[in-house]
Order: sequence, then structure tokens, then C-alpha cells
Amino acid sequence: MKFRTSPCTIRNSEISVREAIQILVDTDSSYLLLEDGAEQLTGIFTKSDLLKAISRNEDLNVLMDRPVHQYMSRNLKTINIDMIHSAPEFLVRNKLGHAPVVSINEQTQKHEIVGVVQQESLFQHIVKTRELPDIYETPNTRAVKRRLVGVLCGDGALFHLVDSVFREAQHIGVQRYRFGQFDLERVSNDVDALAVDLDGIPKRNWLPIVKEIVAHPGLEHVIVTYNPKTFEGEKSLFEKLQVNGYLKVIEKPFIVSQLIRSVLNSWSSSEA
Repeated sequence: MKFRTSPCTIRNSEISVREAIQILVDTDSSYLLLEDGAEQLTGIFTKSDLLKAISRNEDLNVLMDRPVHQYMSRNLKTINIDMIHSAPEFLVRNKLGHAPVVSINEQTQKHEIVGVVQQESLFQHIVKTRELPDIYETPNTRAVKRRLVGVLCGDGALFHLVDSVFREAQHIGVQRYRFGQFDLERVSNDVDALAVDLDGIPKRNWLPIVKEIVAHPGLEHVIVTYNPKTFEGEKSLFEKLQVNGYLKVIEKPFIVSQLIRSVLNSWSSSEA
């Protein structure tokens, strides 16, 4: 199975085509999500869009300096976080290579991008092979250890995402936790992996918990997700926290399969 682990990147649609191409090269990606000045998703720029522009016989130097929104694809289709379990059919039906996953912010009531599903991910694997990948095999088809993934979050978006992803995996359960009631020692005895979403949570509430996780590793794997736009001043802190290999920090929006791979990473090695 092939997992895409490169970061999902969003830029303002006013950047030049030259800048957009450089981002594709630097991130080893086939696409770039674009937003307007209000930070609303407006389109996507792909390698195919670039080739279409070149095929029009435009002056290449002039093209490179124009805003990328002049060449981006605007009919971008998104999939709601609650429907992510139907992502294979969605991608195939719409002939998409990738689709942003969106959720509604409970405070602003606006759609926000939480990740991306794409052809190289777990979902497209299921569609192409008509077979269940190992992580979706049930105890009836394979002797597997029952696992529980804990999700510590505020607005519930990450929980709904993880819960939807593993809905068909009968041997993997998902449990939601809240910051105000979180007890690391108790949770460590219950779950095998923990995903923590920091968005919307005051630093005084999340920092002690994250520090405790680092100081007292009792879990096989911990993933911390955050929005770099609201946590810009904390990047150096997150880098220091990742000194322990079992803790991984992921910026939003992320590739959904990247999150899945992070959750399952230590399990495959421990069961080998």
C-alpha cells in the first residue's frame, strides 16, 4: 500500500505561477491548494493546469509572472468530514486525484480544511484492488489485536475524522476525550494511541498535558495536530517536543493517510 506523507500546502491565489511551481517542486507534490484574501478555498493548481497553460502558446516568461489564479482549476470538489468513509466512491465518481476534507467550525460556522484524501491513499487502494488493506481486516478474517485510539480535542472535528476513517475496522475503536476531564494516567491504560488536536484550546490547558505526555511516555504513539496560522509562535516548542520518536506533530491541513499511517506506525512493528 502506498501512503502519501508529504505536507498539504495552501497559498494565496495571488502568488505567481513561478512561485506555485517552486512550491510543487519543494514539496514534491502534484497540486497546490489556493485561497483568497478571506482565507476561503478558491481553487487548485496542478501540473495539468500548467501544461494546459503552456499549450496555449503563451510567452513562458510572461506566464510565469502572472497570478496563479488565472490558471488554477476553480471547480474544486470537497468532501465533508462526516462522509469521509465514502471517499473511494467520491474520488472515482468525480474522477479526482485528490479532494480536500472539510468540517464546519462550530464557532464561526464556516467550512475549514482539515486534510486531503487522494488516489495514492488508503481509500483509493480499496477501490482499485477491491480488497481490504490489512488495517481494515476484521477479527473474522485475520487474528488481530483489538486496538483503541483516543482523540483529545475541543470542537470534535478530529474525532469525527478518525472515527469515520476507522468505522469499518471492527478491531479498531475510537474514544473521544476532552481537555477539562483529561487524565493521562487513566487514558494511557485504556488506549493504544492518542491523537491530540490543539486548535481552539488555550495554551494553559494543552501545554501541561503535552509536557506530561513527553515526560511520561506510556503510549505506543501520540500525534499532535495544530493550525500553523494560529500557533506560529509555538513551532520551535513543537520541534523540541518531538525529541521522543513516539510523538509526532502534524500541521493542518494534513494528508489524511499521513494521519492514519502515524496512528498505525508502531502497531505493525510491534505485531511483526
